[in-house]
Amino acid sequence: MFSVYLFCAIVGGVLMLLSLLTGQGDFDSGDIGDLDADLDTDTFTFWSELPLLSLRFWVFGGGMFGITGLILTLTGKPFFTTFIGALLTGLVTGWSLNWILRHLKQRTPNSLITPDDLIGATGTVELPCDPTHPGKVRLTLKGQQVEYPARTRHPTPLALGETIVVVDIHDQWVEIIPQGVDNSETKLLD
Repeated sequence: MFSVYLFCAIVGGVLMLLSLLTGQGDFDSGDIGDLDADLDTDTFTFWSELPLLSLRFWVFGGGMFGITGLILTLTGKPFFTTFIGALLTGLVTGWSLNWILRHLKQRTPNSLITPDDLIGATGTVELPCDPTHPGKVRLTLKGQQVEYPARTRHPTPLALGETIVVVDIHDQWVEIIPQGVDNSETKLLD
């Protein structure tokens, strides 16, 4: 059995090491041949999560099976203890890493700016405005600097460079107030 552990440790270890060094943690597109291992069970969803057709599962699981088997064999543990320990370590490691990498891959960054991102955002006045004349503001949202036409109901004009808060959104423009002003009519304080 030592030769099986050694083979799994070498092959799995080399592939895991290459994965770490090259940053290519995705050995495949998730499943071999785009087959799903989903079983039609309504009572226990764990079975639909089994990654038996995933190359990633076999690489990480096989590598850890071999490494654990080698360590336990070299420390003089009995055959049955070594085999069960290596098998459980390989299964848990393969399943866990496959699950983590698959779920991380499904998360997509979202740089789309939504109305929820605008309300409460702070920025600076780029073109002065008052209740009768629209202006322009610059906001930093999700790592991007964006400019919006702006209006205000605040009685005093907003000067160039003044820090503002967006309190409402209307079609193509935003309503702003100076930062630090309490305006109970805004959606920001609702």
